[in-house]
Amino acid sequence: MKMFPKKTLFVISTLFLVLTIAGATAVNYKQDKDVDRTKIPSKLELSKSFQKWITNLKNKDLIIEADE
Repeated sequence: MKMFPKKTLFVISTLFLVLTIAGATAVNYKQDKDVDRTKIPSKLELSKSFQKWITNLKNKDLIIEADE
């Protein structure tokens, strides 16, 4: 069985390391950019009509649970 030269092993291991880091970075970037569709957009949440609607529901003793 023939052994690879040290230079070849170094190049292969460096390439593997770079590809692993690039792949992990790409996955993290994609997860950060994904939109959470379960949350209300902040623009809507801050609108006056939405605030009135939520206040009316609370006044009717409706229990509203939300993420902070």
